[in-house]
Amino acid sequence: MSKFCPSCGNCCEDNQVFCTCCGTKLPDVENQQPTWQSAPQQAPTYNQQYPQQPYNQQPYNTQPVYGMNVGENMKWFKFIIYFQLFAAAVVQIFTGIHLLMENAQFSSQGVSEFFQSYIVTNVIFAIISFACGAWAFFVRSRLAKFKAGAPKLYLIFIAAITVSTLSYVLIVNGIFSSMGFIGANAITIDWVSIISSVTTNIVIIVINYIYFKKRSPLFVN
Repeated sequence: MSKFCPSCGNCCEDNQVFCTCCGTKLPDVENQQPTWQSAPQQAPTYNQQYPQQPYNQQPYNTQPVYGMNVGENMKWFKFIIYFQLFAAAVVQIFTGIHLLMENAQFSSQGVSEFFQSYIVTNVIFAIISFACGAWAFFVRSRLAKFKAGAPKLYLIFIAAITVSTLSYVLIVNGIFSSMGFIGANAITIDWVSIISSVTTNIVIIVINYIYFKKRSPLFVN
């Protein structure tokens, strides 16, 4: 067993009496007590504080807009831009074509001079129908891009079709009445269907006005 010098810590043989390094007398092995101790181990501390950087990103806007969340309840809007306005444009274009073909039929039968007012009326409303068809595509484009004022253009479009249809029926009714074709003759006006159609369009205008008013913050482009 080795002995250690109590003065310098030198390792010496167990039979040595004096330290070979510093000359200090070595104690007996059985009485030797180590006089040196290793430095106590200290656990590392992690108390360093790092400055917190402020997070300036704005939170996603989930505030309700007029009682709804932005982006929700847009199924009716999608129906309008993906079906209704396309269908309305096609109907208006075909209506204009039908009116012009009806005029051509009168001309082919050689009776156009007797229905001059009616033919002129058909031409005017054919042009109006083509304009409404083009307007439907324009309104659809504005709505799809969430342009400011697009809902108002859509409501005006529905109102224009309603007024145009009612005006055409009233004018044609007046023309044929003056010619004696109303009443006992074959030409009759289905006022019930006409009034129902006009009433339905008015209700649709009111509903759409309320619908788009709640979503007016969306149309700001």
